[in-house]
Amino acid sequence: MRKQLLILTTIMLLITNIKAQPQWANFVNGDMIYTVAVHGDIVWTGGSYGGLIRIDKSTGIHTYYNKSNSNLPDNYIVALAVEKNGKLWIGTYEKGLVSFDGTTWTVYNTDNSALPADEINALTIDENGVKWIGTRRGIAVFDDSEWTIYNSENSQLPGNWVEVITLDSNGTAWIGCHDILHGALASFDGVNWTMYTPSNSGLPSTSISSIAIDSDNVKWIGTMNGLAKFDGSIWTIYNSSNSLLTENNITCIRIDSSDTKWIGMFYGGIAKFDNNNWTIYNTGNSNLPANEINEIDIDENGVKWICSYKGLIQFDDVTWTTHATSNNYLYGNQILAAETDKHGIKWISSQAIGSNHHGLVSFDNNNWTDYTNASPGLSDRMIRSIAVSGDLTKWFGSYESGLVSFKDNIWKEYNTSNSELPSNHINSLYIDQNNNLWICTDLGLATFDGINWQVFDPNNSGLAGFRVYAIDFDQYGTKWIGTDCGLSSFDGTTWTLYNESNSELPDNYIISLAIDHTGTKWIGTRNDGLASFDDNNWTVYNTDNSILPTDKITAIEVDINGTVWFGTGFNFNPKCGMVSFDGSDWSLFDDDNSSLPVDDIISISIEQNGTKWISLNNGGLTAYNETGIPLYVREMEINNDLSIYPNPVHNDFNLVSSGVKINYIEIINLQGAIIKEVNVNKLKNIDMSDCPAGVYLLKVHTDHGIKISKFITIKP
Repeated sequence: MRKQLLILTTIMLLITNIKAQPQWANFVNGDMIYTVAVHGDIVWTGGSYGGLIRIDKSTGIHTYYNKSNSNLPDNYIVALAVEKNGKLWIGTYEKGLVSFDGTTWTVYNTDNSALPADEINALTIDENGVKWIGTRRGIAVFDDSEWTIYNSENSQLPGNWVEVITLDSNGTAWIGCHDILHGALASFDGVNWTMYTPSNSGLPSTSISSIAIDSDNVKWIGTMNGLAKFDGSIWTIYNSSNSLLTENNITCIRIDSSDTKWIGMFYGGIAKFDNNNWTIYNTGNSNLPANEINEIDIDENGVKWICSYKGLIQFDDVTWTTHATSNNYLYGNQILAAETDKHGIKWISSQAIGSNHHGLVSFDNNNWTDYTNASPGLSDRMIRSIAVSGDLTKWFGSYESGLVSFKDNIWKEYNTSNSELPSNHINSLYIDQNNNLWICTDLGLATFDGINWQVFDPNNSGLAGFRVYAIDFDQYGTKWIGTDCGLSSFDGTTWTLYNESNSELPDNYIISLAIDHTGTKWIGTRNDGLASFDDNNWTVYNTDNSILPTDKITAIEVDINGTVWFGTGFNFNPKCGMVSFDGSDWSLFDDDNSSLPVDDIISISIEQNGTKWISLNNGGLTAYNETGIPLYVREMEINNDLSIYPNPVHNDFNLVSSGVKINYIEIINLQGAIIKEVNVNKLKNIDMSDCPAGVYLLKVHTDHGIKISKFITIKP
């Protein structure tokens, strides 16, 4: 009996002809949460480079916003506040102040407003809707039309780095400055300023992190040296010596409806204080996932929403619930290495900022897979380089633990103890046209064909230096090798050395290298720019004579059209970015003129379809394709058991199931980013009113597996 085609057909779909197809996609980790604001059923949260997340408490829907899928100017969110009408105000790390009413994004910065600095530290909104904004250069007060600026030059504000602003019941602003030399506490009633410092009060520190005011108008002040209580005349200090506080560095304070204080600590968890009794919550005695607490908000039901280094936690005094603040498996926003295999699967090594939390994942443009615990010892390895051979063997080079291969679910380890690998510190990996692996280490260059090893160093060859960072092969098979002591070429017989003394190479310390379609060698140095060499002539490019934003060239790749792409990194210039050169024109992409979250580039990997995968230092992974990012998805059309209507969608759609249990669904945009996660046990009517018009993928997780289908949203 003939079955319906929709039930039987599974196709590989390449979406390429959508007008709204984006050029950029950000993949960021949102685990490090700094701020949260609750307004009715909506929870807004954000943190370190993870973008903005909207959580609907009633439906379980998570919506993710970042630079590539919205007009958010910065993925680093520091402060949030919500007006009575629901309009959200967002303080960013270095891109100014943003308002979002659910449809329109408005950005205020030092270029288009009187905002004194683009670095926002604090936000609060008074009863009249006036915004009080703490920046690194004073306070801005904004009533939606006029700006008033207060700083240490035109007022008695004790310091310009304003960390917190809280308004009491009289409308007086209590301002904490986070400045060890020039900080303190100040109050301002609109006319008069009052200053509190350790020398004229009981304040224990000049570095103020948080202020909360209880129902008796008593101020509770968090500092780097304990918790201070001030009733207008008497100061009382609580610290680790005279209370159950586990440390003195207080990061946040919130007071619930019963006047109980909830106190977050830098690494000591949470303290609960009801004016008589202390209760401590930490990873050792509760289900709190992290002891590093950044912020707490309390909703109208008394539920605590806690910002930590391991996501957003909900606590109802009984149950701890961690909310997904990332829509991917990245371990952190420091991308150590990324490479794409011939099937378009990305292999990514990442690390959380300032921690040893790192891991290896893959992304097939639809699903993420975590391999960190797949091999013994792999979780302890900081993978700094990745290469994929023609037979799909994956090679992973670690910072100090050697080499690992992965093929057909078999992992193999190679190190100085069990192989001829010269060093366990691997800088980069390359595959030649014969599928041989070339390994750049701190003690020379090694090649491995799967059986035999050969090692080159300055003692047994013409290699310029022991510390090898880059290698590429020209059309004749000659190896060009970048070291910390110059450039070497080797044609299989003869070695040739190029350095500052015998050539126009601007710096012997070479950290990147690629050869373009014409045979021109492009050589990136650590501190002195870029050199090109066509076997006869040298040309040097640097910040003085080119568009290069910095002279540290961290990555060089050549696309199928012959365009050369350069990654630059921080050295003596705080600005860097990605640069392209097509043989005549240069272009610069940075975090000001593009959707790059940050502009410190670690590496670039280019797919056959021209998509550039850009590894960023503390900015996550970003994809860029100037003609639009193609998205591969394995689409199984929803059959008679599941249906969506209407399609096209205007504001919402209904998902109907018959005989199939739906666990949850994900809505994916054309960048491959999950923009909504919906628990359909709670809701089968899906709201799309806050999403722009375009094509989306509906990924339905059922008890019979995963089904994926397209739908279109149309706006009037």
